Amino acid sequence: SGLPGGTYPLTVRAVDSAGVSQNFTLQIIVTTSEDRRYSPVLSLGNEVTLIDSDGLQLLYVGSDRRYRLQSLSGGAAVILEGAESIDGITGWIIDSGRVLAQGRGSDCSTGCIYEWDASGARRNLSASNPHSIVGGTRCSDQSVVSRGNFVMWANWLCGSRGTITVFERTSNSFRRIDPPSGATYIGNTQFDITSAGSAAIIWAQ
Repeated sequence: SGLPGGTYPLTVRAVDSAGVSQNFTLQIIVTTSEDRRYSPVLSLGNEVTLIDSDGLQLLYVGSDRRYRLQSLSGGAAVILEGAESIDGITGWIIDSGRVLAQGRGSDCSTGCIYEWDASGARRNLSASNPHSIVGGTRCSDQSVVSRGNFVMWANWLCGSRGTITVFERTSNSFRRIDPPSGATYIGNTQFDITSAGSAAIIWAQ
């Protein structure tokens, strides 16, 4: 406030407990014209941590530890049911109006894949997955990928070679991908699937 119109450098300097500092500089524009002044799209309040965005919706967690999905076009935020109670929750994805993440809730003994629909209702996709148990050992499901109707994740720390699950929403069915013949194990990260579900891209060693 009070600056004449123009371009100014803004530098932010952060110093950690060891005295190591890092500077970040960007150019800001001060305008005196009302028609060039930006209006905030949303006001999320104080002590908010941004988690993810798909360009249409914004996922954030507030000071109350509750996770919310907010449309960038406005309206009320949707609270994700029980997300705050899941231990080690990470790997957030927003896809086709749904939110997915991995973690361990009270309904999961290792690691599970959770999904929230547009209303914020939660379900544990791993709970119904017949491929999440290998040789009697409960897998740690992780590294979730979502492409439209299909969800893909790794079944890890069970068996000696690992597997991958592909879940199809419309048929509510699960498919298992095993390591290729001759491979020692299947990769548990950096895999993908087409939105039509016609091809899965994996790696193995």
